[in-house]
Amino acid sequence: MTERTVLISGAGVGGPTAAYWLARYGFQVTVVERAGTPCSSGNPVDVRGPAVQVVEQMGVMPRLREAATGTTGLTFVDAAGRRVGRMDMRAFQQPDEVEVPRGDPVRGEPRPRRVRLRRLHRDPRP
Repeated sequence: MTERTVLISGAGVGGPTAAYWLARYGFQVTVVERAGTPCSSGNPVDVRGPAVQVVEQMGVMPRLREAATGTTGLTFVDAAGRRVGRMDMRAFQQPDEVEVPRGDPVRGEPRPRRVRLRRLHRDPRP
């Protein structure tokens, strides 16, 4: 039987998730990423809806809960830094959902043996 191989471009949220499931079903997977390191800035990642079941099946939900931002509200300020409003984020969150910082919240979790990550070169992003 011929070995089935897959190349995935991008190690954001979707790339490693697809790699995990493909490897689980017998594919040899290589994920390539142009950034030299995981992005550590930007908007957090929300694990909601169908994604909750996916990460639970992958066994990484406990790690995501440990890395959760714990954000419960947003405060809006004007140009002078004075508070002009607030929004309670708990009104939008379901108990099983989690928000994690952008980056690699499951770093250190074992990667399936059939998945390789290759960083192509250093990205000039700050």
